[in-house]
Amino acid sequence: MTLDLKDSLKKQKAQKTPPTDSLYEINANAVLGEIEQMFENEERKKRIKKALKRNKDRGFAIYAATKFNIAIKGESTTDDPGERLFDNYRETLTVLLNHQITIIDANREHETKPIDLKNVASFINDRFPQIILVYALLTQIVISFEDVNIQLPKENPFFPEECRSYIPTDEFQQLWNEMTEEEKQYFSKHIYRAMSVSNWAPKGKFFPSPIVVYNQDYDQKNLALKAGKNPQEIGLDYLEEVPESERRTLYILGNLAHEIGHNLYNYFLNAMQLQEDWKTIIDEIGNITEYAQDYEDETGEKDYDENFAEAIRIYTTCPSFFAKNEMQKIEQFIKENLQDIQSGQY
Repeated sequence: MTLDLKDSLKKQKAQKTPPTDSLYEINANAVLGEIEQMFENEERKKRIKKALKRNKDRGFAIYAATKFNIAIKGESTTDDPGERLFDNYRETLTVLLNHQITIIDANREHETKPIDLKNVASFINDRFPQIILVYALLTQIVISFEDVNIQLPKENPFFPEECRSYIPTDEFQQLWNEMTEEEKQYFSKHIYRAMSVSNWAPKGKFFPSPIVVYNQDYDQKNLALKAGKNPQEIGLDYLEEVPESERRTLYILGNLAHEIGHNLYNYFLNAMQLQEDWKTIIDEIGNITEYAQDYEDETGEKDYDENFAEAIRIYTTCPSFFAKNEMQKIEQFIKENLQDIQSGQY
């Protein structure tokens, strides 16, 4: 793929502006009903609440410190909505073309096992050429394994509202050591592994931003893999044929690839008028993974953004899953439109 995106756009001129996804809604998988009874030790509950409150929104300091602020050079005045969308994207791209996307180590001492910064850098270099990261409007990849990102839903035993809290790993480990198994299960369901903010952009606008990867030691699925659970039992079917010793590595690196997928969907696929083609494929095939299935709403409307992010995860870590499950159209779509991404089991 070349940088002459205009030619590509002319081949598939937009009939209408594709819808821009609304603000990303956290799928908390909340444990409802008996939550208050789960935390019977009031003293422990107070300590957890204190830690959450003290670190509430702390992690956005990392985001703010690394955000690549740019001013988009003007705005297209064309009457064609597709052309206008593309022009805004192109203007943003031109700012980034000479920008070297870097991997930032925000750690102090702790490293999430079984991967470290070297694994991350190698994976990015092998799977995502610089031009793909530019298309994704990525400025930096921030590795923050020393922060546990807790995202509590409205129905939680500590606050009367949703709570975002970034707790230093060593502090969270102390809380974890005091928790009951039931409490650990609750918190492990509300660990945010990584974050992209690509779908926070206003409709038709694009802003470069980093992806942040957090500590995943306490994530429910990572813990299950560590305990030797069968991937099918925990909704990770795509890891079934991967040797057990490699599953956690591919899962964690796949979480990073997933976030890059969000950026590509909300920026590149949006600007190139490819979202409708992708939606047609997913409507035909169905949700790619159990994780994507969890985002389907009560009306049966699929989350196409989450499905694309999962597709990029699988394409860059264990692509044989596509053929095994008759999902070749997904693999073909990525090869045709983002052929610079390297496929294969890492």
